[in-house]
Amino acid sequence: MIYPEFLPIYIGLGVLFALMVAILVLLILVLRKVKNDVPSRTSEYQPGAYPQNYGGNAPVAPPSYSQQPMGNAGYGSVVFCKNCATQYDASARCCPRCGTPR
Repeated sequence: MIYPEFLPIYIGLGVLFALMVAILVLLILVLRKVKNDVPSRTSEYQPGAYPQNYGGNAPVAPPSYSQQPMGNAGYGSVVFCKNCATQYDASARCCPRCGTPR
């Protein structure tokens, strides 16, 4: 038995149910599209695509970092600002970018 005073509640519940179903369908479609767009690891691999030493067999040289002398302070006398992390000469008393004292 349907009571007339509950009719707005029934309509609201029907609308909410329809919205939930629509969102679920859209979510499923988006997930399928994403799954189809991302290649799997097995489909990416092609024999001969990588050099022979791929996989760690060959020694890897460490990255080269060169430090340039700055000002009259000499080689390697560089500090980093504790506020903005700017690299500057160690002879400076404060950061040239933000003015934070050393």
